Amino acid sequence: MASAPPRPLPKGEGIWSALRATLTVSFGPVGDVETEKRNLFSNLPSPETGEDFLQLLRCRDVVIERIVSSDRPDPRTYDQAQDEWVVLLQGEASLEISGRNVALKPGDHIFIPAGTPHLVVATSREPPCVWLAVHIHPCALTR
Repeated sequence: MASAPPRPLPKGEGIWSALRATLTVSFGPVGDVETEKRNLFSNLPSPETGEDFLQLLRCRDVVIERIVSSDRPDPRTYDQAQDEWVVLLQGEASLEISGRNVALKPGDHIFIPAGTPHLVVATSREPPCVWLAVHIHPCALTR
């Protein structure tokens, strides 16, 4: 069954209202037969190098991804046009953000403003690093 396009949201609704509205449109209202429960830890990939990205949700200017890291991170420096908020759900990691080393353990989260160079320096093998990333795109790029 094809999903309906997301409804336009009134100005002033926050990110959580937007997410709630998109989930309702994508999966049906709570209690509806089409509602689908998903789990971030189900079917985790095991990338040999770098990271595996899975887009979980796209709503207007917001994209939410699950990221699973190998223990051999890609040496690429990211410098994105969008803001990013990331939380480490599992594992341990070290990031370099604007030349500053940041160690992360499960539950740690950080906001990375657009245009901020950042690099994944190290990630744990066991358990593998599982992240939730929220990308907030500038309006002009998504419309």
